[in-house]
Amino acid sequence: MPALQIADLRSERANLLIEEYRLKVRLGRLHAESKLVDSIVVPADPPAELGQSLIDEIIATEQAQLTARLTAFRDDISHLQASLARLNKEAEMLAGAKGERQQTVKSQLDELESIRTLRQKGLITNSNVMALERAHNNYRLDLAQFEMQQTRLQQDLLNMESELRKKHQEHAFQLISDTQETQVQLAKLASQLRYLSDKLLFVFEYGEHRTLEDLQGSVKILIFRRGKETGQEVAANENTEVNAGDLIEVSVVASKGFYSSAASRPDPAADMEKKAF
Repeated sequence: MPALQIADLRSERANLLIEEYRLKVRLGRLHAESKLVDSIVVPADPPAELGQSLIDEIIATEQAQLTARLTAFRDDISHLQASLARLNKEAEMLAGAKGERQQTVKSQLDELESIRTLRQKGLITNSNVMALERAHNNYRLDLAQFEMQQTRLQQDLLNMESELRKKHQEHAFQLISDTQETQVQLAKLASQLRYLSDKLLFVFEYGEHRTLEDLQGSVKILIFRRGKETGQEVAANENTEVNAGDLIEVSVVASKGFYSSAASRPDPAADMEKKAF
């Protein structure tokens, strides 16, 4: 019976409206996460079918997820930044120690040249020169080790900076992917809702579904196409080329003539149903 069918269609539409609102709130959560803000800007037009308690539950769930995701992301970033700051401090200390060692090696080299001159003049023994040469060689070895440590530390710094950039990029790319996926789901729901509205309208007017032949010439085709960051809607017809990943929506746009038969046989009960709809 049409009354039962209308009740089923309304129930199905209410469920879709709930899911649509949930996705809209999720989209707000993704936008807030991309801006690194702590609160969601919720949609201003929740469906009347939801009720305030369900609206509050949906918002609270997405808000809790936003808080958890931002906390985890900020903790990861803080840890990487702290590690980077520690490596920078070590690099500064190592550079200072290396500078002091370079100055010592230079002073020893000057002293060694002077002692070698004195030895050539017979004013100092070879043992003194050899002792100073050993000390000078040890300092040069230490300096070479400092340079190796500095090279390794510089590589660690580069790796840590790369890890920090990678964390930001992964976060941004994941948000873009989630946003696009949510937009596609919203587009599918919008298509389903329009289809249900068509079905309700037909039941109100005729008490039964029309055939596809009755709908000839009253079909609208819309393609939801993903871009690099956002989606776009493309008006289409039967000759439009379809790309991989396109979401195709086919809906009915009924003309006045299409409903002329219904107008010739008005039904007061149907009019009341239409007003309630």
